[in-house]
Amino acid sequence: TQAGDLEEEMTYPLADPPTKTEKMVKDLKTDFAKVRHLYHDIESYDASLVPEYRKMCGEHGVFTLCTAYPGMQYWLDFFNEGLSGAIFAQMDYPEIFDEWREIAERSLLQETEILLDQKPDLLLLGGSGTLTLASPKMVRQYALPTIRKICRMAKLVMFI
Repeated sequence: TQAGDLEEEMTYPLADPPTKTEKMVKDLKTDFAKVRHLYHDIESYDASLVPEYRKMCGEHGVFTLCTAYPGMQYWLDFFNEGLSGAIFAQMDYPEIFDEWREIAERSLLQETEILLDQKPDLLLLGGSGTLTLASPKMVRQYALPTIRKICRMAKLVMFI
């Protein structure tokens, strides 16, 4: 990034799924200036394969697209120490997490608009662990505002 490098390492064991063995954020205080640069407006996209995917679903399938939202289930994948790293960083730097939630939401809502333009049969909100990896207070603070916005957007597109 313009603020410096972020590094990540993926290990591919022979008989097991890939695993991130090094994640981007080692120290949130210094790394967040770099993380900010991961979020930007989507300038273009290629949806040319969407009709083919929809056709593959046929009449017996459901054409589904997926988006995400901020929360510990989203952030744990950024921190070298996983969930514990994200939780401790949030406790130390709640103001950074407030900003991160805002910039992630802006990006994810733009992504959601693009996905909804493809008229999926349903839109999946990928957030496994939302409540099991965070307190109800954190879910209300970080995840729920974006979930509500995504649901409003989907309702306007899919049911009208």
